[in-house]
Amino acid sequence: MDNLTHSIIGAAVARILPERFRRPEIYWASVIANNLPDADVVVRFFPGATTFDYLIQHRGYSHTFLAAPVLGLASAAIAKRATRAPRWTLELALIGILGSLLHVGADFLNNYGVHPLTPFENRWFYGDSVYIVEPLLWFALVPLLVREAGRAWSRIAWAMLGLSMLALVWLFPMFTNGLAWALTAFFALSAVLAAKFRGPALGRIVPVAFFVAAIGAFVAAGVRARAVAETDWRENAGSEKLLDLASNPAPGNPACWGVWIAARTPTEFRFYALDISLFPDAFPVDGCATGSPVTHTAIYEKASYRPSSAIRWNGLVRIPVAEFERYREKSPLFRRLLSYSRFPFIREYPDGHAIAGDLRYDREEGVGFTEVEIPATGEATPTDESRNSPWDPPFHSDE
Repeated sequence: MDNLTHSIIGAAVARILPERFRRPEIYWASVIANNLPDADVVVRFFPGATTFDYLIQHRGYSHTFLAAPVLGLASAAIAKRATRAPRWTLELALIGILGSLLHVGADFLNNYGVHPLTPFENRWFYGDSVYIVEPLLWFALVPLLVREAGRAWSRIAWAMLGLSMLALVWLFPMFTNGLAWALTAFFALSAVLAAKFRGPALGRIVPVAFFVAAIGAFVAAGVRARAVAETDWRENAGSEKLLDLASNPAPGNPACWGVWIAARTPTEFRFYALDISLFPDAFPVDGCATGSPVTHTAIYEKASYRPSSAIRWNGLVRIPVAEFERYREKSPLFRRLLSYSRFPFIREYPDGHAIAGDLRYDREEGVGFTEVEIPATGEATPTDESRNSPWDPPFHSDE
């Protein structure tokens, strides 16, 4: 999740606690702990570090169940000192630990992934359900924060933030007018209910129920979108073997999804990209703003699948198995990429060099956030082997 969403979740957790726990140090411990795992951004500032190093290490050791208590207690200590709280309390420690765990859980929901069991098990876990920036989660909780703010300036600040978020929905072209109206209605209903139910029980339950319902809608819709994609793929798959299937929703719209399918034949890997509308009468797939890129580095060919108002097949990327194994054997940099890449691609250029990356985030021509360049010599660019991560490769090519 983006850090604004993490902060809103942390603030909301602190505001739904019983009155006796509503102290400044608990509030700030919750907000800080819901953000502190992202302190792994410091990797970017290590001597010689690159954006690729950050890609590999982000959501790494700081996003584990083992690190959560440490980061939670650190957050509590920071909050205690910043607010000059007179003493440590059990609830202060627990809210910090809970905040770190909630951060990991929130990050799990999207398709970037986390590996919370490291160092005991280094596999990736993916929720494939919620976009990294999700307005429905904002609009479910911001009215609660406006209502529960302890000072007038804080109430005004939260209200202005909510209205700014609503303005973004209307200004960004990915939100159609119909979707913008639907999100506005959701925000308005959330605000009305937050104002109406102010008691100690319903006043807390209703906003949380809105938040949980929004997540539940995306989770259920994601399951459905992946099932629709797999069913359509299997009708034409022939001898292909399914290796993986991932999804990512359009922001604010659980009806529209981008889906990736990884498959294998005896001689090549095949990666499909498609968009799906679960309700094509209301949201035709051609109008779904799923974030499917217009430009990319990978070479897509037309997928021989019949499009419809519900499914748009955006293309197919092939990698011969022999080529994949050759790069994996000769290139330490490519092997490092495989510790992260769930849908890898390789593009070779006429001069012999290649660019490899991950189809989920291939959104421009050339080397971007998830791409690495492999020189024509076949050797990887110089890399410090000590920076390798222990993560299990999420692309199971040998299945």
